Amino acid sequence: ASEWLYPLSVVSTVSGSYTIRVQQGYEDEARSIKSIRGDIANPTIDFQCIPSDPFAGTSVATGEGASSGVAGIMTTFDILTKDRFHNERVDVVEALETDMFFVELVGPAPAQQTQAFPGSATPTVSGVVFTKAAGVFGASYVGTVAGVYTMTIKIAGDHILGSPYSVRVLATSAKAAASRVTSGSA
Repeated sequence: ASEWLYPLSVVSTVSGSYTIRVQQGYEDEARSIKSIRGDIANPTIDFQCIPSDPFAGTSVATGEGASSGVAGIMTTFDILTKDRFHNERVDVVEALETDMFFVELVGPAPAQQTQAFPGSATPTVSGVVFTKAAGVFGASYVGTVAGVYTMTIKIAGDHILGSPYSVRVLATSAKAAASRVTSGSA
């Protein structure tokens, strides 16, 4: 008996579990099987389609830290990654993928800083990305000056949905140990 090998290829855009049943025969124009020429050993093929790499155009930042923070205090938010077909990347996050991310906040110019003695430069803050469970990455940053920052979040050089974000960094509560008294004329 001769054995024939026929290539089979499948392109799936939706992640999940699939089963293919292979039959020998041919179809007519109405797509009904006209002839089955014998059984095929092991005719079913089960396979799992997993989401592909993170794609910036379908990934989003979520959580309060994506819109506000407090100067001098670490602020966090989540980045929900999806592939180019909008599949959430559940259970496929890898620690090495954090290298694909870029998170940066550019702070308010001195004229827009909401502090008593504005700085002489616009602060730039780099964010840190870390892995979490179930297709989510976490990110953190520490704003240095109160005011409105522009936060850029990129995956592999491309902005995620909504990036750049506007982030309001509030002033830290006053603490006696960090305060000073100055004399002034009345």
